[in-house]
Amino acid sequence: MNTALLDVMPQRPPGKWPFPPPASGARPAGRGRPAGAGDAMRPAAPVQPCPGAGAAPLTFWGKAGDLLMVLAWGALIPGLMWLGHAAGF
Repeated sequence: MNTALLDVMPQRPPGKWPFPPPASGARPAGRGRPAGAGDAMRPAAPVQPCPGAGAAPLTFWGKAGDLLMVLAWGALIPGLMWLGHAAGF
């Protein structure tokens, strides 16, 4: 390590950088369990499915349409990049 740099660096950070120092004996926030956690743990309510939330099966034409959209999008991006380069962008 560069010892010349150690002479320039402060020995300890300024008082409020980046946060004020904690009070003596204070625990950092977010550590440990919250009060009452685990004392009376109850199971979560069962998940109820939404009415009519079943996905319709994908047909052949639906798959073909998806494939065509992906191919068109895949050709559109390099095509627009080529046109932008040709136009001077």
